[in-house]
Amino acid sequence: MIGPKRGVATPDVDADYKNGFVLVSFILVAPVLENYHFHLFNIQYSITKPYPLRIFAHIQPPMTDKVSSEKELIEALKTIFSNRATVSAIGAMISQSTTMTPSPIPAGSADY
Repeated sequence: MIGPKRGVATPDVDADYKNGFVLVSFILVAPVLENYHFHLFNIQYSITKPYPLRIFAHIQPPMTDKVSSEKELIEALKTIFSNRATVSAIGAMISQSTTMTPSPIPAGSADY
């Protein structure tokens, strides 16, 4: 997990390699909400070259795009992150995470 923080939604990136392709999954995790996971999107590309790649978004409606350049990737990511369902889910995770009271940390332990 990248940069886990107590009480907020945090990103998690998982990568897998199979049959000459890399599949990267982008997930938001809410540690305070029993580590609830919200799967945002996957990107799949050849190990030998980054483009073209495929992006699979778990939004409504689901999106599958072939992306041929960095510019197209940025546009696809803008579409995903500005999608009403994405904005709503992220907002709800953050809101619920910040209103939940995390378990107290025992004296003498560090929270890194």
